[in-house]
Amino acid sequence: MYDDVKEYLNWYDTRKDANDRLKDPNAPIIGLVLQRSHIVTGDDGHYVAVIMELEARGAKVIPIFAGGLDFSGPTQRYLVDPVTGKPMVNAVVSLTGFALVGGPARQDHPRAIAALQKLDVPYIVALPLVFQTTEEWLNSTLGLHPIQVALQVALPELDGGMEPIVFAGRDPRTGKPLIAPIPFNFIISIFIPLALLHDDLS
Repeated sequence: MYDDVKEYLNWYDTRKDANDRLKDPNAPIIGLVLQRSHIVTGDDGHYVAVIMELEARGAKVIPIFAGGLDFSGPTQRYLVDPVTGKPMVNAVVSLTGFALVGGPARQDHPRAIAALQKLDVPYIVALPLVFQTTEEWLNSTLGLHPIQVALQVALPELDGGMEPIVFAGRDPRTGKPLIAPIPFNFIISIFIPLALLHDDLS
């Protein structure tokens, strides 16, 4: 883990396993908001899959997490250039599925909006299934569980999150994270064009 984003990006540029597109100085950079609990417990297969796919498509990734449920601080500390005040990323994708500040329990939308306005880049909230197994979701005529719609679609939209899409669930047999069995390329294809579109317009 890195505490200095510029050191992290320097490491990124010297990686021997990086493809040529990642070494391009104009490669898009996507900030990923992750939940710390998944990382420290090793329950992070869905995160790893997204990072690998984004990198394979030529996008650099800055993954961030917070000690609690307030991600407004890390977004400012690691995704905004401290000298210029400009964003270091072309887009931000939250893989937590929750509001930027407060998680599922207590939200602070004005604080989240203020943090996202400083970034001024597309903010996408992709969600892992929480209240259903992947099979239950696929076989449901209702779709997402109503509680999940409230917590992981409606509340993030109040922050300014867009394009809510299920990207992962859980294997009903093992309980391990499972990338959603809809075309994964389709999910990733939403992230990068938005980053490139913002870059063209800025």
